Amino acid sequence: TSDINPYTASASASYASARGVYYWPGTGNLYSVYYNNGSPGIYALYSNTTSLGNLTTTANYNGLKVSWADYRNSSGTNYLIINTCSEIYYMDTSDTETLIADADVPTNPAGIASLDGYLFTVKTGSQDIYNCAVDDVTTWTASAFISAEASPGLAYNLFKQNDHIVVLKSDAVEFFYNAGNPPPGSPLARNMSYFPQIGCLGYQYATQYKDDIYFLSYSHEGFAVYRIRNFKVERISTPAVERYMSTLYLNDDFPHADSADGLFIVTGK
Repeated sequence: TSDINPYTASASASYASARGVYYWPGTGNLYSVYYNNGSPGIYALYSNTTSLGNLTTTANYNGLKVSWADYRNSSGTNYLIINTCSEIYYMDTSDTETLIADADVPTNPAGIASLDGYLFTVKTGSQDIYNCAVDDVTTWTASAFISAEASPGLAYNLFKQNDHIVVLKSDAVEFFYNAGNPPPGSPLARNMSYFPQIGCLGYQYATQYKDDIYFLSYSHEGFAVYRIRNFKVERISTPAVERYMSTLYLNDDFPHADSADGLFIVTGK
């Protein structure tokens, strides 16, 4: 994150906190989102140095990082998907963003992932994974979901890894694949061959770099960083790093995690 918007060259009272950066091969541009501290509920969106206007989010979800997905349907149409945790937008290659206004988009969606012409997202405060209609990001139905219920914990975030959707929960990690189930339900089915019972700390505490997923976990042993690679969940943090994370958390200085150039980054306020 940054306290200075690099595209205004100075600190700004309005757009003070970065909430996401994404390179999209669809245009070759770098996209960034900044939280508008002066107007709660507004995120400013940039393509390289060009302002693309504002995205919205609810008051309860101000300041959360955004999620991104590179979506392509069977006809070859390519969109950049942006999820602010209250609204989902799709952007075409002309840098025109459009709100997905279907009333059946889940309330306060967390995370976004694309697989086989579908978009998937978590309904915050539930175990439910919702999806759009195949090849149509604008169409959603209330019955198009599957519950990640192999354990009682809530679902926090999700990512695509290989040909699976990986769901990070408060007490476990669940893997889903496209089983080709027909609408109006979800096309997904759970892969019970992999069910690591290691929980994620929350939505903000997970990220992805290339195909690897990283997340923070907390148990009676304290904090730890885990990596998911090829269905295997590995603890990768050292004792020194884990002690440092505990110190950050106790000081209320542990808001979220992200990745860059192969590094897993935990940032303070």
